[in-house]
Amino acid sequence: MKKKVKIIVDAIMSIALVILLSFSVTGQLVHEITGTLMLALFITHHILNGKWIKAVAKGKYTPIRIYQTTLTAFCLVCMAGSAISGIILSRYVFGFVDIPSGLETARKAHMLFAYLGMIFMSLHIGVHLAKIKSKLLLALLCIISAVGVYSFAALDIIDYLTLKIMFVPSGQSILVSLGYICIIILFATVSMLVSKIILRKK
Repeated sequence: MKKKVKIIVDAIMSIALVILLSFSVTGQLVHEITGTLMLALFITHHILNGKWIKAVAKGKYTPIRIYQTTLTAFCLVCMAGSAISGIILSRYVFGFVDIPSGLETARKAHMLFAYLGMIFMSLHIGVHLAKIKSKLLLALLCIISAVGVYSFAALDIIDYLTLKIMFVPSGQSILVSLGYICIIILFATVSMLVSKIILRKK
């Protein structure tokens, strides 16, 4: 039962991530509601994986464990950064939090943590896909990843990560959301392959 709940929580988080990245399609209110849901799911995810968290300081650290723990730590930092900056910028859900100064810094932080979070969460997902052995599924993931490479360039993700672009363009279509899905699959696939290599060396 607990395993099924974990899968459901992780699936909803993946969907929420795509919705959050599609700000220009959904608008501010949906973005804030989804962001709040994502934070709640993130906390739930760690509660459900409490046994793993308690064991962080115990046992031997193998290469795959080091890789997974590092990604988890970066995901935590990105989520915390996104949540704090998002609350500061909120106009609806946390509109009662009145912080008149530091909005520009919060906007930059929110943009940076959002896109870094997308990458690290995708890499984190990839670790759990390492057990996939189906050649057909692997081929499909590689094909979608190729589209992800194109989407990564077309959507100027590097410019967002380097803060050259500070605002998401308005009027984007649902195709943008599909592009983000392909990017997520791209990084998840890369991480899956890296994990397979690490496990094979072991």
